[in-house]
Amino acid sequence: MSTIQGSVQISDSRQNFNFRLYFNYDERITKGRVAIVRTVGMKIEDLKVKGNVNKPFNAVLIGGPEEDSYLKSLENESHTELSSDHIKDPILQRQAKRFINNLSKEISKVIESAIKANNPADGMINTEDILYVVETEFKQDLQSSMGTVLINNKPVVKSKTTVKKKEKRNAKENINKNEKKDRKQTRNPLKLQKNPSGEHDGESTSKKYSANPEMVERIIVQDKEYLNFDFTKSAEIMNDQSCDIGLAVIDGMGVEHTNEFDLVGSYLEIRNPNNFTKYDIENNLIKNVEIIEGKAQLELSLLPQYNRTLKFVYYVEVPNDL
Repeated sequence: MSTIQGSVQISDSRQNFNFRLYFNYDERITKGRVAIVRTVGMKIEDLKVKGNVNKPFNAVLIGGPEEDSYLKSLENESHTELSSDHIKDPILQRQAKRFINNLSKEISKVIESAIKANNPADGMINTEDILYVVETEFKQDLQSSMGTVLINNKPVVKSKTTVKKKEKRNAKENINKNEKKDRKQTRNPLKLQKNPSGEHDGESTSKKYSANPEMVERIIVQDKEYLNFDFTKSAEIMNDQSCDIGLAVIDGMGVEHTNEFDLVGSYLEIRNPNNFTKYDIENNLIKNVEIIEGKAQLELSLLPQYNRTLKFVYYVEVPNDL
């Protein structure tokens, strides 16, 4: 694991913009993203760097007032990503495209450098013997799979052309099995929690769901922690305007500790980074978190005693439609 703090310069072909880059390389990370953040603390998007979406890193890119102003001009209407599609002026649109492309190029250079630094080459390998063995085995397998006939007392190799029905059927079954294995299963982003009796409580005033880790994005920048919940694929709360959010600590063995994390003792303030609405904490829950266009965002101000190494499972509660 390595952490880099430096600067990158990104051009739109007309002007150069200077950004601070906080870059972390860690083999435990499965999806690489770059958080584009304005100085007010608002995250515009988690950028997927072309050709590097599955690399083990995460990063934060922050500029100054001039960079903030330019990033704001590139935000789409929903303020969720950098785009040039909404710009009408063809010259400005071309410059915006150049900037976005250069942004990915510069971050790619940092990623490539980090991978080389953490995975040094071990030198060249002599594959001569390996290739000889593979070639010999291939010839032996080829000969054993073919029959031999004689024409004018000379041996001629002849390939088999008949395939038994049973072999065809088995081959088809194997193909179907492989297709089922390769078929990607869709996972429900939210899982309804059961009450202590093991059943869903239909008389409860609220429903409690555990959030799939893939729908929660978390990043810590200095004394701020940012959480982004994506409910756009969750039919269970698609029409809800707000929710309550709870946290449970996960230890190194994967065991969940529900009541060990104290929200009041960990965060000075919790608010919406877009409109600065402050959220209250009741019964160790963050109350009435706004859901806007299927997404909920939180900015949490950390107290000095906050443990940055903790990992969480997130729970979402919404009113029960009785």
